[in-house]
Amino acid sequence: MINNPLSMVMKKIQEGIDSRHSDYHIMNVSYVLNTQIKTSCTVIRNLTDNAIWFNTDFRSQKVVALEKNNQACLHFYSKKDKIQMSVACTLVIHHHDDFTKQAWEKASLLSKQCYRQIGPPCEAYHEETAQLKLPLKTAYENFATVEATMHTIDVLFLKFGGNERYLIDMHTKHCQSVLP
Repeated sequence: MINNPLSMVMKKIQEGIDSRHSDYHIMNVSYVLNTQIKTSCTVIRNLTDNAIWFNTDFRSQKVVALEKNNQACLHFYSKKDKIQMSVACTLVIHHHDDFTKQAWEKASLLSKQCYRQIGPPCEAYHEETAQLKLPLKTAYENFATVEATMHTIDVLFLKFGGNERYLIDMHTKHCQSVLP
């Protein structure tokens, strides 16, 4: 049995922020676009007591979808640790506010390049505009940061001798062992 699953989960998520080599650095975000479930990969950027933060392009389909339905699931999997985590959450998009400004200032120049493309990320590739880049000041207009307020975390420890599963209520911090 895991002594403190919540502490371990938070440590692993922080590990993903601190190291781009961590299995927890990239997470999947699943959301509903119209009537279809969509999933995209994103880089985790910050962790607070009850929220995970990541950045996105304000012109993306994800933002359009989340403005209509902000319920989502974040999913992590570590091949090395044999741990799978699913986080039920509510997403809030921050655009042109203090959170966005702080995240933009903290972002590396390489990260900022992602927001310099002409046209939204879901638009078809056009060779004539692919090499064109927006100025950084204009790129900031495309930048958004997303706050994922965690409700529950379903964590599964895959073990040869028998898997262990826990449900963690992030509002009460109560952790419940779930039998297979």
